[in-house]
Amino acid sequence: MGEGVLFLLRIAFTVLFAPVVYAGGVNFYNHLNVYPPPHGEFFKWGMCAFFLVFLFLHRFEKMYQGGQSAMTEVFKFLTPLNHAIARTVPVYTLLLFVVFFIWGKLHDLSAYVHYFQFFAGFFFMMHIILLARELQDEESSFIKPSYLFQMSLYFVFSLCVMVLLLDLVIWQSTFPQFGGDVFRGARDIYLAAIEKIF
Repeated sequence: MGEGVLFLLRIAFTVLFAPVVYAGGVNFYNHLNVYPPPHGEFFKWGMCAFFLVFLFLHRFEKMYQGGQSAMTEVFKFLTPLNHAIARTVPVYTLLLFVVFFIWGKLHDLSAYVHYFQFFAGFFFMMHIILLARELQDEESSFIKPSYLFQMSLYFVFSLCVMVLLLDLVIWQSTFPQFGGDVFRGARDIYLAAIEKIF
C-alpha cells in the first residue's frame, strides 16, 4: 500500500513539475545569450560537442564517477546531503571556473575565455547526461517514477547552480532575470493547461 502511494505521488509530482522543467531548460538555453560574447555562444558549442562525443566516441563514465566520489568526500561533513550536492553541482565545471578565477587574478585570460566557456558547457552537459544515466540505472521498474521525480529536481537545481556560477565568472547578476523567466514560462503553461481542462 505504502509503495503504491509513493509511486502515485512521484508520478503526480513529476507531471505537475514538468512545466518548471521545460521552462527551466528552454530559458537556460536562451539565457546564455544574456552573457557578453563569446561566453554564451561557446558554452552552447561545448554542450553540443559533449553530446556528439558521447554518442559516437566515448562515454566518460569513469571520469563522471570520479568527480561524484570526490564531491561526495569533500562534503562528507554534510552527510546525507553530500550525495545530493554532488548530483546538483557540476563538479568539473566548478573546478574549471575556480581555475579560471584564480588564474585570472594572475594573468589576463581575455584571449582564452572562449576555451574556458567551451569546456564549461562540455562538462555541464556531461554532468546532466551521466546523472540521468546513473539515476536510470538505480531503478529497475519500467516507468521509473523515482528517476523521473529525482531527475526533474536535480535538473532544475543544476540549471540554477550553473547560472549562479556563470554570474560569478562574468561578474553579473542575471540569476533574478533567469528565475523570473522560468517562473513566467511555467506559469503560462499552468494557466494554459487549466484553461484547456476547465
